[in-house]
Amino acid sequence: MPEDIYDSMWTTVKFVISTGSIAVTKEIYDEMTHIPGQIGDCIKSNEAQMVIEVGKTDWN
Repeated sequence: MPEDIYDSMWTTVKFVISTGSIAVTKEIYDEMTHIPGQIGDCIKSNEAQMVIEVGKTDWN
């Protein structure tokens, strides 16, 4: 869905990403970096908050 259609929804998605509320493996993150626009930029700038490997104990 284009970012300019549901601005409030995408604002919420960016907030969820930037607060570390979404955890993905490195492989999923690599696929997500292909998303264009502001969401893609947000994903790329929040790699440290998003990429958490299964089995690591540094997240709840």
